[in-house]
Amino acid sequence: MTYALVDADDVLIAYPASLADLRLRFPQTSFPANPSKELLSSYGLRHVAKKQPPVHDAFYKTAVEDQPSLVDGGWVQQWTIRDRPESELPSLCDYHAFWDAFIASPIYQQIRSQAGARLNVNLCFTELISAMDDAKAGRPNKDVLQACITSLLQALNLGKSSRVALTALFAKGNLDRVYSLFT
Repeated sequence: MTYALVDADDVLIAYPASLADLRLRFPQTSFPANPSKELLSSYGLRHVAKKQPPVHDAFYKTAVEDQPSLVDGGWVQQWTIRDRPESELPSLCDYHAFWDAFIASPIYQQIRSQAGARLNVNLCFTELISAMDDAKAGRPNKDVLQACITSLLQALNLGKSSRVALTALFAKGNLDRVYSLFT
């Protein structure tokens, strides 16, 4: 259970708060091991009702718990929706989902075929695989991965349908929310 410590006028003193905070505030008072809700409330320790964060785009936004508010005589948890820092976005991509779909796709075979025939495509593809391995291991380097994607796409000969297919694959792991395919 979550509590707030308030004064006699229901002004918030501390949140979250606990019995330990109450003991610090009233050092001359001996509290039982399991005090009743009524006893805690009489000393200003009030239960804070849980509230779900507002619906938001969980990729670009994050819900951060705020100070509770007094609503209709009871304390209620509050949330603030904030923009997620751009530096966090690469870690939210599902590189495994993308890669699993990618290697099972015809576009992968097409790229692999071109990599076998052309050295520059092979180099770019190898670099992409290496950068993707780092990303799948939880160490995505956005700038390096974007450079590898851009270099590979510039080296490849892809038709419109292959570009559409690749765009759909990037969406499978939310990579389309962080990386640009065709600029």
